Amino acid sequence: MQIQRPRWSSSTKLVVTLLLLALGIYLLSRFKEAIGPFIIALILAYVISPIVRWVEKRLKLQRVPAILVAYLATLALLAGPDIGIDPHPDDAIQRAEPGYAALYPRSRSRP
Repeated sequence: MQIQRPRWSSSTKLVVTLLLLALGIYLLSRFKEAIGPFIIALILAYVISPIVRWVEKRLKLQRVPAILVAYLATLALLAGPDIGIDPHPDDAIQRAEPGYAALYPRSRSRP
C-alpha cells in the first residue's frame, strides 16, 4: 500500500529553491578559503589519471600503488629541482623570518 503524498505547489517549489540557493551562496562565501585546494585537487587528479592508468598497465600494479607511483613521480618532477641542501642555512633563515635568526644560534648551542 502506497501512501499518497501531496505535490508541492509552484510557490512552495520556488521558496525551497530560493532558500537552497541562498544556503549554497552562504556556504560558498563561508568556506571560500577551502574551495581553492579542492579545485586544485580535482584538476590534479584529472591530469594524473592517464599516468595512473599507464602505470597500472605498464608495471602491472593495482590502482592504489599506481596512484602512489604517479603522485610521487609528479612530485619529484615538480619539486625535485627546488629541493637541495642549502650551504648557508643561516642566510636562508634570516631571509625567511628575521625573528628566527635570533632563535637559531640558541638552538644550535643545545646538545
